[in-house]
Amino acid sequence: MGHGVGAKMPAVFLTGIWCGNIFFVIQHAEGERLAMEVKIEETPRGMAAKIGLNLRQGLHARPAARLAQLAQTYSADILIVTETGEVDAKSMLDILSLAPQGNAELLLLAHGADAREALHGLSHFLLNLQD
Repeated sequence: MGHGVGAKMPAVFLTGIWCGNIFFVIQHAEGERLAMEVKIEETPRGMAAKIGLNLRQGLHARPAARLAQLAQTYSADILIVTETGEVDAKSMLDILSLAPQGNAELLLLAHGADAREALHGLSHFLLNLQD
């Protein structure tokens, strides 16, 4: 069933739950249930979480700015690592320099007092981005 002009879009509900070191985002849409898992691990460089993007246009200026603004609300040092490099998550220009494609895998690294909360917040933001 398509969603043409004037068609009613199905309601989508998202719920986040912590289970140990794993954060689950559960999406409900017309009876469907999809769980996406974000595992936060301790590494020698701090806390780490892998996130897969699902954006047709990649991580462009507007979401990069919102991501940097959100990262700035945490005291932890936060890095974004991709195949093309590693940048400060608190800098929109640095994020754009990575030019993450729509299906890129990002590694978020955080070190500091609120590192786990930072990864939780940024993971939630990235998983809920829409084109």
